Amino acid sequence: MATNTNRGQFWLSVVFDIPVFDLNQGKIRQARAKVHSAAADLDVTRTNLVRSLADTSARHANARNALNRLQTKILPNAQRAQTLVQEGFDKGIFDVNRVLQARRSLLEVPNDLIDASEKTWSTGAELSGLMQREQFP
Repeated sequence: MATNTNRGQFWLSVVFDIPVFDLNQGKIRQARAKVHSAAADLDVTRTNLVRSLADTSARHANARNALNRLQTKILPNAQRAQTLVQEGFDKGIFDVNRVLQARRSLLEVPNDLIDASEKTWSTGAELSGLMQREQFP
C-alpha cells in the first residue's frame, strides 16, 4: 500500500507466533526428559544397592560357613590330633616336637574361631544395615 509522503504516515508490521497449537510442548518434553533421567538414575542406584547387598550377603555366608567348619570339624580334629599325639608321645612313638606342634595347632584354633566369629558378626551387621533391619540375619 502506498503512503502519502506529505502527511508523514507509515505502516508498521509486527509478526510474532501466537502459541495456539504449541501448548507448551517444549517444557513438557523437558519434563519428560527429566523423568526419564531420574528413572535411569534410580535404576543405577538400585543396581548398585543390589550388587552391594549380594556381595555382603556372599561374604556373610562365607563367614558363617567358615565359622561352622571351624566349630564342627577343625576344632574337634585338632583336639583329637593333640590327644593322639600325646598318647603316641607317652608310648614313645612321637618326639616332643610333634607334641608341641599339635598343642600349637590346637591353640591356634580358638584364635581362628574368634576371627571367624568377628567376621560373621561384622558382615551380619553390615547386611542388616543394608537391608535396614534391626535384627541380624
